[in-house]
Amino acid sequence: MVAVLAYYLMHLAPVHERRDHIVADDIKKYFNQANFELPTNPNVTLVNVKSAGYLDGIGNGKYRLNSVGHNLVTHKLPRVEGSEPARRTRRGKKARTSTQKTKAKA
Repeated sequence: MVAVLAYYLMHLAPVHERRDHIVADDIKKYFNQANFELPTNPNVTLVNVKSAGYLDGIGNGKYRLNSVGHNLVTHKLPRVEGSEPARRTRRGKKARTSTQKTKAKA
């Protein structure tokens, strides 16, 4: 949810609220607005989200959503009904091993 909040602040918040970083007070403010359960210690939560690889620390208790966090929010999270479906990537066929080719001929 912290990654979603950071994405919201960067891209979706009203223009006067937008910024490229998140702080502990944002968790308190926006989690309350969204009726999400507040973490016990928002500062530790930010450190944990950074350790998970979704945020980068930029100093003074500020964190910025990185590309991993951005991709999590935009591509990996489930969509709400009625929203745009997630893009699917096309994967090539897996090459058969020689054993599989032999079995297929038999």
